[in-house]
Amino acid sequence: MNAHDSTTVPVAPGTRVCFTSAVRAQFQAHTFGISDRGVRFTTHRSADGVTFKDLDQSPDDSRAFGPFYRASLGQAAYFPNYFKICARNLGAKSATVTLGIETDYDVH
Repeated sequence: MNAHDSTTVPVAPGTRVCFTSAVRAQFQAHTFGISDRGVRFTTHRSADGVTFKDLDQSPDDSRAFGPFYRASLGQAAYFPNYFKICARNLGAKSATVTLGIETDYDVH
């Protein structure tokens, strides 16, 4: 089953929001985040959809982040897994972020 889904949410100063894939990626995933202010994006993976391991982190003041993960590019250990992307607002003003995940045949 493939998935392409995203959400747009506010992130208050000092807080974190996350978005988790609804289906387990079998061979590739693309996580992405876009923000109107600088935030720290992180990506994570999980075999069971509950316990997540860290994968990547953007610099603290990023406005966009979009790593790809592919079994065919030497990342076979990442699959099959659920993926999660988070945004942490380290600033003093609220940010609006869009977080999304594409998996398998829906990766563009």
